Amino acid sequence: MRNEGHIDIAKATLRGVTVTRHAVARFDGGRTFVATVGLGWPRLWAFSTEAIVSGFGEGVAKSGSARGAERLRAAMQGARERFIERCEALIERQLPDAGVIGLTLDGGELHVHAVGPVRAYLHRKGESQRISPRDEADRGILDASIAEALSLIHISEPTRPY
Repeated sequence: MRNEGHIDIAKATLRGVTVTRHAVARFDGGRTFVATVGLGWPRLWAFSTEAIVSGFGEGVAKSGSARGAERLRAAMQGARERFIERCEALIERQLPDAGVIGLTLDGGELHVHAVGPVRAYLHRKGESQRISPRDEADRGILDASIAEALSLIHISEPTRPY
């Protein structure tokens, strides 16, 4: 099976300043991805997304030989722990938050874990199929639980990401 991933982030302009609300990274040679969106005050978006990506990567590294859903669970927990640690150093009255979606391809199965207002779609044969849970919450990784509802989607033929 051929696995291709493309990452493209569009920056926003807010009062003449360029800000990035989203961050995406890949791990495990392109088999594991994390995408995150900053929630709350725009000045804290980069703070939030950088902590999530860093923690997710640490979780992947700590998961060792774990595979599939277990590996992704460790990565999401690492993201949450790093984000909480970073938020504890803030003096803000209102803490930032972040929506996070993690995906890993393992042996022809695509595992998806999500929290917050995030969505993922699988494009196959010109058709789109939503693979993230439909009951997305307005709250992010600090307050909401991580959904694993659609964690096993068998991929039997090559997919083309868009």
